Amino acid sequence: MALIYGVFFVFPIGGADMPVVISLLNSFTGLAAAFGGFLYNNQVMLTGGILVGSAGTILTLAMCKAMNRPLSNVIFGAFGAGAAGGAAASVTGSIKDISITDLAILMNYSKKVIIVPGYGLAVAQAQHVIHELEKILEERGVDVKYAIHPVAGRMPGHMNVLLAESNVSYDKLVEMEEINPDFVNTDVVLVVGANDVVNPAAKTDPSSPIYGMPILDVENAKNIVINKRSMNAGYAGIDNLLFYHPKNSMLFGDAKDVLTKLVNELKQM
Repeated sequence: MALIYGVFFVFPIGGADMPVVISLLNSFTGLAAAFGGFLYNNQVMLTGGILVGSAGTILTLAMCKAMNRPLSNVIFGAFGAGAAGGAAASVTGSIKDISITDLAILMNYSKKVIIVPGYGLAVAQAQHVIHELEKILEERGVDVKYAIHPVAGRMPGHMNVLLAESNVSYDKLVEMEEINPDFVNTDVVLVVGANDVVNPAAKTDPSSPIYGMPILDVENAKNIVINKRSMNAGYAGIDNLLFYHPKNSMLFGDAKDVLTKLVNELKQM
């Protein structure tokens, strides 16, 4: 019965809300441990369960705040229903590609570059290559920062941990509220594997299931380059309006492979 209940509890949850639900379920494990400690009169289990449960609850509420939606809306699957219903406006327009050579030239002569990491970066395990790219650009006088969205990846802090693994300096990881005003003065924004967290539909399309979610204002930059494997939709299951933005160019391919070629191209300049 518990297994069936668990399946039906998560079944209506929309794909983009799954990180929130994972955090919520994590808090439930803490509550279960706390109840176990109460039953067995085990103070260690009780204290540990309370800590885990409270931390998971705080994290869940923080993620909901970052997505600008109440927890009840997440649990009852309103997000998934909106996405599946196809209420979002259809996206029309054309996209343009950019070659690795052209991107290398563009970044080499830039003064400020912001990198937006996403789940695609983690899947490709390209964190070390992107740190190498950062170092090459900085050696040439380019100011490089990383824009970190609160729910980028699959869990809060996912991108911070991933980039820390490759020894990226912590002061280069800038949170959404602090980095958004900087985009207007940025020459190039390189989006690597991120999707929903840079989708302008969150601000412009009331019918979109992500409408109201705070996003990174990458469309304000002078040049935008998005690296993705394909044009497939992100975790929310909707098209990204940014793909069709006049200032945007697409760089298709595996993140690690593309960034390695970009680094090699820059080294030859």
